[in-house]
Amino acid sequence: MENSKRNQEEEQIFNLKVSELKELIKSVVLENLPTHKTNLKKESIFDKPILTLKEVMKLFGVTRQTIYTWISVGFLKRKKIGGSIFFKTSEIIKTLNSSDTF
Repeated sequence: MENSKRNQEEEQIFNLKVSELKELIKSVVLENLPTHKTNLKKESIFDKPILTLKEVMKLFGVTRQTIYTWISVGFLKRKKIGGSIFFKTSEIIKTLNSSDTF
């Protein structure tokens, strides 16, 4: 029974319109934005020109799949080198500071 309920919840996610997904992402990020802006000042990772996928996951407090979803809907821009994904620190800072994005 629990698996059936979980499958229905997962299926509902896939029935979201892109605009609904963007609004959901926007609301989640806005809830946490003050914390992330504080971390922006504290974290030394912003001294680096590029960030790894794991660093961006930690910064936003989200999963790998969430980052991939944000990439696919255009919230984040990535650079792929070999089999690894990287993000320009300057782009992440713009994303965090942009009220238009969120």
